[in-house]
Amino acid sequence: IYPWGNKLDSTKANFAKGKSGEKHITDSIDSHPEGKSYYGAYNMAGNVFEWVHDWYDPNYYKSSSDIRNPQGPSLEVISTKKILNKYQKLNDKKRVIRGGSWFAPAASITTTHRFWNNPMNNSYGVGLGFRCARDKEPETSLEARSYYMDALVQIGENKYQSAKESIENAINISPNNEEYISMKKLIEKTLN
Repeated sequence: IYPWGNKLDSTKANFAKGKSGEKHITDSIDSHPEGKSYYGAYNMAGNVFEWVHDWYDPNYYKSSSDIRNPQGPSLEVISTKKILNKYQKLNDKKRVIRGGSWFAPAASITTTHRFWNNPMNNSYGVGLGFRCARDKEPETSLEARSYYMDALVQIGENKYQSAKESIENAINISPNNEEYISMKKLIEKTLN
């Protein structure tokens, strides 16, 4: 239930541990290496709550079959249902926040805990942050990118025939990549 396993370990995350006189502030991003996730991400528990892309619906998980990276409800679903609870006003859309923070209790740093906030509201102040993320590129995309980079190096050395061969290799792997196709046209124009 934690990024590192199923047992709470106060040395692996920055959260409010309830000790009197303890100084509570955010830590540097790499301050708890022993608490990093299976994927190598630091501070997925504690330090600061983090925005996630999902819109908040308090009942989403009751009706969803998604168990791996659930996307949450669409904004249209939220607008249609007008999901309200005692904290929300009509049309007051919320995004999910996760991870707990340096001033939050241990219960908030589990991977299953989620809360909400309006994106236009800064009620969490210094306890709320964000994390930029993207999907990992498939290995074939990385191989194609490597050929593309090689073509750029060859162009820099005025080796246009070698550059053309490299960019053709990239296009063979990613035939619809506009960047690679444009580069091939430029190389061919230079060769003619």
